[in-house]
Amino acid sequence: MISAYVTTGKILENQIIQLDEPLNLTSTKIRVTIEPIEEVKTMDKRIFGYAKDWLTVKPEFYEPLEDFKEYME
Repeated sequence: MISAYVTTGKILENQIIQLDEPLNLTSTKIRVTIEPIEEVKTMDKRIFGYAKDWLTVKPEFYEPLEDFKEYME
């Protein structure tokens, strides 16, 4: 039976990859596929206006909803 492992890691040097978790392999010959992971931006301190370009509110957001019209009369 052939098993495949999916894990993440870091490239330390041109030919050295450090995995984030140990693997239980029975073979020393493996196939490696490298797929870059987009790093998530984190903020250490809250900054006013930090996410201003991430969110947009469309003008129709403020219009009343048809489902609640009977409650608004």
